[in-house]
Amino acid sequence: MEWHSDEDLRKLEEALMALPEENDPMLLPEFDGFCAGLITSPEMIPPSVWLAKVWGEGGAPEFESLADMQATLDLLMAHYNRVATALMMPGEYFPVMDEDQRNGDILWEFWMLGFLAAMQLRPEAWGKIAASRNVRAIKALKK
Repeated sequence: MEWHSDEDLRKLEEALMALPEENDPMLLPEFDGFCAGLITSPEMIPPSVWLAKVWGEGGAPEFESLADMQATLDLLMAHYNRVATALMMPGEYFPVMDEDQRNGDILWEFWMLGFLAAMQLRPEAWGKIAASRNVRAIKALKK
């Protein structure tokens, strides 16, 4: 499996950055964490539900054309599918995170915010894991 090329990630980041800023849409690392959370969710969450979170509080943006809308959706779904594929193969998924250019620190917080946003779409499903007797699953939730 091939993870994203730098060009793929650049195009996706540009598409996310082109969304109306006042809507507070997701940033690339946040969307990557969101995808990971959606895919690992105990319950399937359809795009018709989760896309609203990507667009932000102002709702779906108005695109210049149907082609622009389709191009953005294609980039989002391609990333979602790559994350899904990578998560199926141990050691293949690498989170998309920014690096602080001043000191080299990894800025993991946006990725985590995305993952938590996905969990909040189905809190009862994640709660079932917490209430289960599966020690490994419970331990993972507490990390």
